[in-house]
Amino acid sequence: MITALDNPNAVVLLRNKVYISNLGKRGNAKDGFIISANIDGSNAVKLFDGELNSPKDFAFITDDLMLIVDESLSNENSDNIVLANIKKNEIISTLNIDSSSLSGITFIDENKAAATDVKLNKVYIIDVDDSYNISYKEIANDIIGANAITYYDGMLYIAGSTFGGDEYGGNIYTMDIEGQQQQMLTKEPIGSGQLNGIKVVGNLIYVSDYNNGNENASVIYVFDREYNELTQKMVGALTAITNFDIQGNFIYTSSRQNNTLKKIRIVK
Repeated sequence: MITALDNPNAVVLLRNKVYISNLGKRGNAKDGFIISANIDGSNAVKLFDGELNSPKDFAFITDDLMLIVDESLSNENSDNIVLANIKKNEIISTLNIDSSSLSGITFIDENKAAATDVKLNKVYIIDVDDSYNISYKEIANDIIGANAITYYDGMLYIAGSTFGGDEYGGNIYTMDIEGQQQQMLTKEPIGSGQLNGIKVVGNLIYVSDYNNGNENASVIYVFDREYNELTQKMVGALTAITNFDIQGNFIYTSSRQNNTLKKIRIVK
């Protein structure tokens, strides 16, 4: 059990370790951080403590470098992309994006990631050059409630959400990294529409539904991208489920309500 969690959000597994972003108290400057721990939750360490506001999501572009979506408290209409080194526990550079609400981010390669804006329905490509300068370009502006995002087999998969204020959120979209070949895979919104995490494993797309954060009300849906249909609904003691990661037959996710890391067996 990890006792240092404070409003956890995104979970990423790397090199047999688990990393968790912690929002802290929203609106409080420098109150967020990243937790690094062993896969069983032991030896938890705070990273970038006192340097992040409220890190929502993050993605590793190398084993040591991660890009973090962090709230910008100086301007309510912008957010930050932060490049950080976990080995040195230091912030390298920060890019402010004039964006209403940056949300998700995913790895593409060691110099590139993709990020979303849940309110503006946008998808961005984030580039990091050899001098660690960060830049971005918009590749889409019509993905309703663009929230969670993941990259798989040359394509971006995006979970739309109603969190951005659009009642028509809740669908799964896909496109290439140029913003082309865009397609909505789902025929109608999934669950409550509050999709908050997405991962692709083979032909299966896993998406989490926050469902207002009510006790035991969160759901993880499994969507078959070959047949374009929902095939499974994972329910149970799932509360305030956000972004997650998958390793083997288990889903690793966090719960904001009780500040815990959960390990969920995938039943096939």
